[in-house]
Amino acid sequence: VEAHANEMVLIPGGPFQTGSRDGEPNEHPVHTVHLDPFYMDRYPVTNAEYARFLNLFGNREEGGETWLDIDHHPLSWWLCKIQKKDGRFVPKRGYENHPVVKVSWYGARAYARWVGKRVPTEAEWEKAARGGLEGRKYVYGDTLSPDQANVAGLHAGTPVGAYSPNGFGLYDMVASVWQWCYDWYDPEYYARSPSRNPQG
Repeated sequence: VEAHANEMVLIPGGPFQTGSRDGEPNEHPVHTVHLDPFYMDRYPVTNAEYARFLNLFGNREEGGETWLDIDHHPLSWWLCKIQKKDGRFVPKRGYENHPVVKVSWYGARAYARWVGKRVPTEAEWEKAARGGLEGRKYVYGDTLSPDQANVAGLHAGTPVGAYSPNGFGLYDMVASVWQWCYDWYDPEYYARSPSRNPQG
């Protein structure tokens, strides 16, 4: 499947149960959140898409971090599937349609603005990831198998769209790569977050 950067899905508004009964302490308590309708990309951003963005604007530094960490971390050269070659950013061969990794929060925000979008809030991301399924551990039910998602944990190990979509028609929302949310992290936020359109 070839991903298209502008393809989005309308996620319906209304209440949903956020949080987890058996997850980490910062995912408690389970509570109801009401969201307005919002749009979410059908696929994660690919290396090819992000490389096009970098070739227009460069790999800028913002908030003390570059938009894409190509070589700052000792393993970045291996984990990052975009390289600089002859003065241009290009995906490593075979990884053009894989999800981009090693992007900073600032880089995610800048890319989203460039394509006329925004980074979703954590509540929006969670509702979208659940795909309309409530009260289950994963978006496919209470178990997750290798034929449903990249549970092997290989960093960007599969192209986008390689597995079936969730109930909203979104691909790779679990067990693929970590995805940024708009909110800044607060371990106590679930316990005191607003019940309507929480912004973090």
